[in-house]
Amino acid sequence: MDIGNEEVAKIYTADYFKGEEYEDYIRDKKIIQSNFISRIKYLEKVIPENKRKNILEIGCGYGFFGELARDYWNCKYSGIDICREAIEYASTVLKLNAMRMDYLEMSNRPDEFETCVMLDVIEHLPHPDRVVAKLSDEIGKGGYLVVSTGDIGSFLARIRGRKWRMIHPPSHVHYFNRMTINKLLCTNGFEVVDISYPVIKRSIKQIFFSLFLLNRSTKIHLAHKIYQLIPEKWLLSLNTFDIMLIIARRT
Repeated sequence: MDIGNEEVAKIYTADYFKGEEYEDYIRDKKIIQSNFISRIKYLEKVIPENKRKNILEIGCGYGFFGELARDYWNCKYSGIDICREAIEYASTVLKLNAMRMDYLEMSNRPDEFETCVMLDVIEHLPHPDRVVAKLSDEIGKGGYLVVSTGDIGSFLARIRGRKWRMIHPPSHVHYFNRMTINKLLCTNGFEVVDISYPVIKRSIKQIFFSLFLLNRSTKIHLAHKIYQLIPEKWLLSLNTFDIMLIIARRT
Protein backbone atom coordinates (compact mmCIF):
# COMPACT_ATOMS: atom_id res chain seq x y z
CA MET A 1 0.00 0.00 0.00
CA ASP A 2 1.43 3.33 -1.05
CA ILE A 3 -0.14 6.40 0.54
CA GLY A 4 0.96 10.01 0.36
CA ASN A 5 1.98 12.34 3.16
CA GLU A 6 -1.42 14.01 3.29
CA GLU A 7 -3.21 10.69 3.76
CA VAL A 8 -0.71 9.62 6.42
CA ALA A 9 -1.14 12.88 8.34
CA LYS A 10 -4.91 12.32 8.41
CA ILE A 11 -4.41 8.99 10.19
CA TYR A 12 -2.13 10.20 12.98
CA THR A 13 -4.08 12.89 14.76
CA ALA A 14 -5.01 13.29 18.41
CA ASP A 15 -7.97 10.95 17.78
CA TYR A 16 -5.57 8.15 16.85
CA PHE A 17 -4.15 8.28 20.38
CA LYS A 18 -7.52 8.66 22.05
CA GLY A 19 -10.40 6.55 20.82
CA GLU A 20 -9.16 5.15 17.50
CA GLU A 21 -6.00 3.06 17.93
CA TYR A 22 -5.58 3.69 21.67
CA GLU A 23 -8.29 4.19 24.26
CA ASP A 24 -6.27 6.90 26.03
CA TYR A 25 -2.53 7.00 25.30
CA ILE A 26 -1.68 9.81 27.72
CA ARG A 27 -3.63 8.20 30.57
CA ASP A 28 -1.55 5.03 30.07
CA LYS A 29 1.76 6.89 30.21
CA LYS A 30 3.06 5.03 33.28
CA ILE A 31 2.26 1.65 31.77
CA ILE A 32 3.84 2.55 28.43
CA GLN A 33 6.94 3.93 30.13
CA SER A 34 7.31 0.83 32.28
CA ASN A 35 7.83 -1.10 29.02
CA PHE A 36 10.25 1.53 27.77
CA ILE A 37 12.28 1.32 31.00
CA SER A 38 12.74 -2.41 30.42
CA ARG A 39 13.86 -1.74 26.86
CA ILE A 40 16.27 0.98 27.95
CA LYS A 41 17.89 -1.37 30.47
CA TYR A 42 18.17 -4.04 27.80
CA LEU A 43 19.69 -1.62 25.29
CA GLU A 44 22.33 -0.69 27.86
CA LYS A 45 23.60 -4.28 27.72
CA VAL A 46 24.12 -4.17 23.95
CA ILE A 47 24.82 -0.56 22.94
CA PRO A 48 28.04 0.97 24.37
CA GLU A 49 27.66 4.06 26.52
CA ASN A 50 29.56 6.23 24.06
CA LYS A 51 26.92 5.40 21.42
CA ARG A 52 24.06 6.54 23.68
CA LYS A 53 25.07 10.19 23.94
CA ASN A 54 23.17 11.55 20.95
CA ILE A 55 19.84 9.90 20.16
CA LEU A 56 17.39 10.45 17.31
CA GLU A 57 13.92 8.93 17.63
CA ILE A 58 11.76 8.63 14.54
CA GLY A 59 8.07 8.41 15.38
CA CYS A 60 8.56 9.75 18.89
CA GLY A 61 4.84 10.28 19.49
CA TYR A 62 4.21 12.03 22.79
CA GLY A 63 7.85 11.63 23.83
CA PHE A 64 7.42 8.95 26.49
CA PHE A 65 10.58 7.09 25.42
CA GLY A 66 12.51 10.31 24.88
CA GLU A 67 11.81 11.56 28.39
CA LEU A 68 13.24 8.36 29.87
CA ALA A 69 16.23 8.20 27.51
CA ARG A 70 17.13 11.80 28.33
CA ASP A 71 16.95 11.20 32.06
CA TYR A 72 18.45 7.68 32.23
CA TRP A 73 21.28 8.25 29.76
CA ASN A 74 21.78 11.99 30.22
CA CYS A 75 21.92 12.17 26.45
CA LYS A 76 21.22 14.74 23.77
CA TYR A 77 17.84 13.70 22.43
CA SER A 78 15.90 14.69 19.31
CA GLY A 79 12.51 13.32 18.36
CA ILE A 80 10.43 13.69 15.21
CA ASP A 81 6.84 12.75 14.44
CA ILE A 82 4.09 13.86 12.06
CA CYS A 83 1.35 14.17 14.69
CA ARG A 84 0.97 17.83 15.66
CA GLU A 85 -0.68 17.18 19.04
CA ALA A 86 1.94 14.61 20.01
CA ILE A 87 4.82 16.95 19.19
CA GLU A 88 3.18 19.80 21.11
CA TYR A 89 2.93 17.57 24.18
CA ALA A 90 6.51 16.28 23.85
CA SER A 91 7.99 19.75 23.41
CA THR A 92 5.86 21.80 25.82
CA VAL A 93 4.97 19.34 28.59
CA LEU A 94 8.04 17.09 28.57
CA LYS A 95 10.43 19.83 27.37
CA LEU A 96 11.98 17.61 24.73
CA ASN A 97 13.66 18.67 21.50
CA ALA A 98 10.77 17.38 19.40
CA MET A 99 9.94 18.46 15.86
CA ARG A 100 7.00 17.84 13.57
CA MET A 101 8.35 16.54 10.29
CA ASP A 102 8.80 13.58 7.98
CA TYR A 103 12.28 12.10 8.36
CA LEU A 104 12.61 11.67 4.59
CA GLU A 105 12.16 15.42 4.18
CA MET A 106 14.61 16.28 6.97
CA SER A 107 17.60 18.08 5.52
CA ASN A 108 19.19 19.46 8.67
CA ARG A 109 19.56 16.43 10.87
CA PRO A 110 20.61 16.55 14.53
CA ASP A 111 24.40 16.78 14.63
CA GLU A 112 26.22 13.46 14.64
CA PHE A 113 23.51 11.31 16.19
CA GLU A 114 24.98 7.91 17.06
CA THR A 115 21.84 5.88 17.64
CA CYS A 116 18.41 6.03 16.02
CA VAL A 117 15.36 4.49 17.67
CA MET A 118 12.13 3.45 15.93
CA LEU A 119 9.84 1.72 18.42
CA ASP A 120 6.70 0.22 16.88
CA VAL A 121 7.10 2.61 13.95
CA ILE A 122 8.55 0.84 10.92
CA GLU A 123 5.31 -1.01 10.18
CA HIS A 124 3.59 2.40 9.84
CA LEU A 125 6.04 3.86 7.32
CA PRO A 126 4.94 4.13 3.67
CA HIS A 127 8.58 3.69 2.58
CA PRO A 128 10.62 1.87 5.26
CA ASP A 129 13.33 1.04 2.72
CA ARG A 130 13.95 4.73 1.99
CA VAL A 131 14.06 5.56 5.69
CA VAL A 132 16.60 2.83 6.45
CA ALA A 133 18.70 3.85 3.41
CA LYS A 134 18.76 7.47 4.61
CA LEU A 135 19.68 6.38 8.13
CA SER A 136 22.51 4.34 6.69
CA ASP A 137 23.94 7.51 5.15
CA GLU A 138 23.50 9.58 8.31
CA ILE A 139 24.44 7.23 11.15
CA GLY A 140 28.19 7.12 11.55
CA LYS A 141 30.14 3.88 11.28
CA GLY A 142 29.66 1.89 14.47
CA GLY A 143 26.38 3.66 15.28
CA TYR A 144 23.21 1.78 16.12
CA LEU A 145 19.65 1.45 14.88
CA VAL A 146 17.00 0.10 17.25
CA VAL A 147 13.72 -1.16 15.79
CA SER A 148 10.73 -2.89 17.31
CA THR A 149 7.93 -4.35 15.21
CA GLY A 150 5.64 -7.33 14.96
CA ASP A 151 6.99 -10.67 13.72
CA ILE A 152 4.61 -11.96 11.07
CA GLY A 153 6.60 -15.19 11.00
CA SER A 154 5.92 -15.90 14.67
CA PHE A 155 3.86 -18.87 15.80
CA LEU A 156 0.98 -16.67 16.98
CA ALA A 157 0.88 -14.67 13.74
CA ARG A 158 0.84 -17.84 11.66
CA ILE A 159 -1.98 -19.52 13.59
CA ARG A 160 -4.04 -16.31 13.68
CA GLY A 161 -3.52 -15.55 10.00
CA ARG A 162 -5.47 -12.50 8.84
CA LYS A 163 -6.92 -12.17 12.35
CA TRP A 164 -3.51 -11.49 13.87
CA ARG A 165 -3.91 -8.31 15.93
CA MET A 166 -1.01 -6.55 14.17
CA ILE A 167 -2.74 -6.66 10.79
CA HIS A 168 -4.80 -3.51 10.64
CA PRO A 169 -4.34 -1.18 7.68
CA PRO A 170 -4.22 1.69 6.96
CA SER A 171 -2.00 2.37 9.99
CA HIS A 172 0.06 -0.81 9.59
CA VAL A 173 1.18 -1.09 5.99
CA HIS A 174 4.32 -3.28 6.14
CA TYR A 175 4.98 -6.55 7.93
CA PHE A 176 8.29 -8.21 8.74
CA ASN A 177 9.69 -11.48 10.00
CA ARG A 178 13.22 -12.13 11.25
CA MET A 179 14.52 -12.86 7.74
CA THR A 180 12.97 -9.84 5.98
CA ILE A 181 13.91 -7.29 8.65
CA ASN A 182 17.45 -8.68 8.61
CA LYS A 183 17.56 -8.42 4.80
CA LEU A 184 16.30 -4.81 4.85
CA LEU A 185 18.92 -3.77 7.37
CA CYS A 186 21.85 -5.71 5.91
CA THR A 187 21.10 -4.46 2.39
CA ASN A 188 21.54 -0.94 3.73
CA GLY A 189 24.82 -1.36 5.57
CA PHE A 190 23.65 -2.56 8.98
CA GLU A 191 24.59 -5.73 10.82
CA VAL A 192 21.93 -7.19 13.12
CA VAL A 193 23.62 -7.87 16.44
CA ASP A 194 20.61 -8.84 18.54
CA ILE A 195 16.95 -9.85 18.19
CA SER A 196 14.85 -10.41 21.28
CA TYR A 197 11.20 -10.77 22.20
CA PRO A 198 10.47 -8.56 25.22
CA VAL A 199 7.81 -9.10 27.83
CA ILE A 200 5.20 -6.35 27.54
CA LYS A 201 3.01 -4.93 30.27
CA ARG A 202 -0.44 -4.07 29.06
CA SER A 203 -3.39 -2.29 30.57
CA ILE A 204 -6.28 -4.75 30.90
CA LYS A 205 -8.59 -1.83 30.20
CA GLN A 206 -6.76 -1.16 26.91
CA ILE A 207 -6.77 -4.88 26.01
CA PHE A 208 -10.53 -5.06 26.56
CA PHE A 209 -11.04 -1.88 24.53
CA SER A 210 -9.00 -3.29 21.62
CA LEU A 211 -10.80 -6.63 21.63
CA PHE A 212 -14.40 -5.61 22.15
CA LEU A 213 -14.86 -1.89 21.45
CA LEU A 214 -12.24 -0.73 18.94
CA ASN A 215 -13.59 -0.23 15.40
CA ARG A 216 -17.04 -1.49 16.35
CA SER A 217 -19.70 0.39 14.40
CA THR A 218 -22.13 -0.23 17.24
CA LYS A 219 -20.83 -0.16 20.79
CA ILE A 220 -22.14 -3.23 22.59
CA HIS A 221 -23.89 -2.01 25.73
CA LEU A 222 -22.73 -4.91 27.95
CA ALA A 223 -19.12 -4.65 26.72
CA HIS A 224 -19.13 -0.93 27.40
CA LYS A 225 -20.48 -1.49 30.91
CA ILE A 226 -17.78 -4.08 31.65
CA TYR A 227 -15.13 -1.74 30.25
CA GLN A 228 -16.22 1.02 32.61
CA LEU A 229 -15.82 -1.32 35.60
CA ILE A 230 -12.22 -2.35 34.85
CA PRO A 231 -9.76 -0.51 37.16
CA GLU A 232 -7.11 1.49 35.30
CA LYS A 233 -4.34 0.05 37.50
CA TRP A 234 -4.97 -3.55 36.42
CA LEU A 235 -2.01 -4.75 34.34
CA LEU A 236 -1.01 -7.92 32.57
CA SER A 237 2.61 -8.88 31.84
CA LEU A 238 2.71 -11.12 28.80
CA ASN A 239 5.12 -12.33 26.15
CA THR A 240 3.36 -13.59 23.05
CA PHE A 241 6.70 -13.81 21.20
CA ASP A 242 5.38 -11.92 18.19
CA ILE A 243 6.99 -8.52 18.90
CA MET A 244 10.66 -8.25 17.92
CA LEU A 245 13.25 -5.84 19.31
CA ILE A 246 16.08 -5.57 16.79
CA ILE A 247 19.44 -3.91 17.45
CA ALA A 248 21.66 -3.32 14.42
CA ARG A 249 25.08 -1.70 14.03
CA ARG A 250 26.21 0.42 11.09
CA THR A 251 29.13 -1.39 9.49
